[in-house]
Amino acid sequence: MDVISLLSQLILIILIVCGSKYIYTIISVKNKKKPIKLGKVSFNRKSIIIVLYNFIIIGLFTIIYYNISNFSTTPQYLKDGQPHKLSLFSAMYECFITQTTVGFGDVEYNTNLVKFITMLQMCTLFINFGLITL
Repeated sequence: MDVISLLSQLILIILIVCGSKYIYTIISVKNKKKPIKLGKVSFNRKSIIIVLYNFIIIGLFTIIYYNISNFSTTPQYLKDGQPHKLSLFSAMYECFITQTTVGFGDVEYNTNLVKFITMLQMCTLFINFGLITL
């Protein structure tokens, strides 16, 4: 593993932890109806929670997909029928495509492990829909 991808994963982990802490801070505030102000712009608390939640999920599954792709002895992904290892950016792209339910299909999942992890990521969308209805 090269230094850049290791540092990138570390930055993603730090952002996941900071985002989680910020969500906890927003949820634990007593006056939940009061919007959050950033200068003259005010934001709805629920919107901030939904955006942070999606970024946390994308960051978490990016790290999982990247490490499975690069450290597995069997090819986990196929592109044009050939074994394919995901770069960190490609893993983030796949996570974003899955999280937004677009699913272009440019990369095929070759093993049941990756299919199962993708199903877990899709299950996080139920939580996302639940957050919208709060």
